[in-house]
Amino acid sequence: MVKESILDIDEIDAKIIQILQKSPDITHSKIAEELDRSQPTICLRIKKLEKKGFISQQFGMDLSKIKAFNVVKVQVRHPDPTWVFELPRKCPFILNAFRQSGKYNCMLILVCPSLKKIDNIIGFHFRSKGNLCDLETELLTDFSDSFILPIDIRAIIDGRDEEDCSPDKCPCYLESDDFLPGKKEEEER
Repeated sequence: MVKESILDIDEIDAKIIQILQKSPDITHSKIAEELDRSQPTICLRIKKLEKKGFISQQFGMDLSKIKAFNVVKVQVRHPDPTWVFELPRKCPFILNAFRQSGKYNCMLILVCPSLKKIDNIIGFHFRSKGNLCDLETELLTDFSDSFILPIDIRAIIDGRDEEDCSPDKCPCYLESDDFLPGKKEEEER
C-alpha cells in the first residue's frame, strides 16, 4: 500500500502494467475481461499510465534474436558529459548514453554489424581528440531476455556502416560546428 501511494498507482494499474509487460499485443478488451472492468475504464487507465511514464512502447529490433549486430558497451570518464549525451542524437550507431557514478561518468551503447566501424567511431570521437580521461569497451555477447533497440536500418542499407568517421562524413560534425570535440577547449585558449 505504501509503495502504491509513492508510485501513485493502485492494484489495478499494477496488474495492467504486469499484463502489458507479459503480453504487449493484448487488446484493451481482453485486459478488461481479465480484470473484470469495462474496456473504456482500462483504456483510460492505460492512457493515464502512459502519460505518467509507467508504460511506453518502443519499436525496434530484438538483438537477442538478430545475431547480425554487434552490441558494444562503452564506458568513458569524460570532462564534458553533456557533449557525450549529444552523440546518440547525431550518430545512428550510438543508440543511447547514460550518466553514471563510479570510475566512469558516462556509458554508451553502440550497435553496428561491423566491429571495425564501432572501433572507428570510438577512435574518432574519443581516442583521437585527447579530451578523454579513460575508456573501456565491452562486447555484449548474449542476452537473458529480449533486448529491443531502435536501430537506424537506413544507415546500414545506405552503407554508412562501411564508411570511416571523418569531419566531412560524420553526422556529428556535419550538423553543427559547435559539436566538434575539443572545440570548447580550443576557443578557451
